Amino acid sequence: MLLIACANVASLMLARFSARTRELGVRAALGANRRSLIRQVLAEAFVVAALATALGYLAATLWVRHGDGSTADAGNLPYWVDFGTDARDLAFCAFVAFGSALLAGLIPALRSSRLDVQASLRAGGAASLGGGRGPGRFLVSAEVALSVVLLVGAGVAIRSAVDAQHSETGIRTEGVLTGRIALFEADYPDAEARQAFARELERTLGALPGVESTAVASTLPLMGYERQEYAKVGDTVDTDARLPQAWSTRVNDGFFDTFGIALREGRRFDARDRAGSTPVAIVSAAFAARAWPGQSAVGQRVRLQPKEGEKPWMEVVGVVADSLQSDYLQTSATNPAHRGDGNVYRPLAQDPAAFVSFALRTRGDVSALGGSVRETVRSIDANLPVYWLRPMEEWRQRIFWGTDLLARMFGAFALFAVLLAAAGIYAVLAFDVSARTREIGVRRALGAPAGSVLAMVLRRGGRQVAIGLAVGLPLAVAFTTMLARMLMPGSRSDPSVYAAVTGVLALAVLLATWLPARRALRVDPMVALRNE
Repeated sequence: MLLIACANVASLMLARFSARTRELGVRAALGANRRSLIRQVLAEAFVVAALATALGYLAATLWVRHGDGSTADAGNLPYWVDFGTDARDLAFCAFVAFGSALLAGLIPALRSSRLDVQASLRAGGAASLGGGRGPGRFLVSAEVALSVVLLVGAGVAIRSAVDAQHSETGIRTEGVLTGRIALFEADYPDAEARQAFARELERTLGALPGVESTAVASTLPLMGYERQEYAKVGDTVDTDARLPQAWSTRVNDGFFDTFGIALREGRRFDARDRAGSTPVAIVSAAFAARAWPGQSAVGQRVRLQPKEGEKPWMEVVGVVADSLQSDYLQTSATNPAHRGDGNVYRPLAQDPAAFVSFALRTRGDVSALGGSVRETVRSIDANLPVYWLRPMEEWRQRIFWGTDLLARMFGAFALFAVLLAAAGIYAVLAFDVSARTREIGVRRALGAPAGSVLAMVLRRGGRQVAIGLAVGLPLAVAFTTMLARMLMPGSRSDPSVYAAVTGVLALAVLLATWLPARRALRVDPMVALRNE
């Protein structure tokens, strides 16, 4: 975006000072040295940059405070995301504005300092700064190329955000209220005390009016906790071994019913799976396919955190459907390569957790149960606070905040990029038409139809856009590939995105060339020749 702005300002400055050749020639003839001419051009560039920075900062501040952009769903953003503005932002904007003005004004400043005074005074207003149209056209092509990269990136980001919102998480989130409780070690020092609390919590929450099922677990889907290494029978385990990882969760019997996670093979946890009984586990379909490809997972054995002492082997007794456990950007539901090797579920009764999460599937408004839930927990232990008490739908919205934010940011950048590119094309073509007034007058005087003059102007704009597209499209492919690899797993581009980008730029060019083309058609041949 900064490069586009610099190229735009540079092209505008080139056009502006090319049109002021006679004025600069007069200044030089009256004794202005090279340093003063450079200083004048740079000063005007700095004034323009300062005004633009002030307006941009004001608009950004108003948008953050009152707009509906990235702050529209501020309640669903992580606590560490802050869109507020302060003095540091203003200082950064001022620094960027200074650098942009310096870069953008340097080219026209240097060209104006090398002005041929005699030639400029003889040529008059129609002369240019030593062929300033060439650099201007190059800069416009560069703007178009960079705009293509931003537009394609925005298209891919928006497409990925839409795909994410419609992706399958593997769980039923509607009608589910969630919360979390931390058990104090002094009050719950051992596994027996923690398990007694979990059983009482499940019983009392399940008795609330409207509750259909209750899940009690060490963590819940979409929260992204307890990622652990694992080993299978026959795997080599040592301190240097790189072992695969999976999401590990300790759950009660009602966990899978509450979230609608279907059983694919084997059985679920039941009364047999208690403290002191054979350690068992249920794995997800993705875990089973990766750990034992082409085999049944039921009856296999797996061990979590095998590097940390003698961890027990667990017998797999069931396979359930896949579900999303963490942030969409880390474990995209549309890209199995980023799903973290699947899930391993263990009975909560065999390994009670010090941090307990719960989920209630209810009928009616889930938020109305908040007060009852707090009172229920207080009746069990008045010292335990309940936090993260919110509907499961909010967790679903939170995991997509990154894709939504990227889509909005790239969309805003792309919009400004198109506007800047159109302004640059307009400035160069408008100057080109004004500088070629005599040529256009001669063409019209010799009988050239209006269509040929219009085609001449459009060809110049179209040539710059074609060059920009030829350079920008390969760069856009590389950029979106890097974007998908680093930020948005599962993102994809298709021909429709590139076709839309080409159409948007073509429309912008058509609008940007319309006014210069109309000006060219209004040139009176006699007036043009007489003025020259």
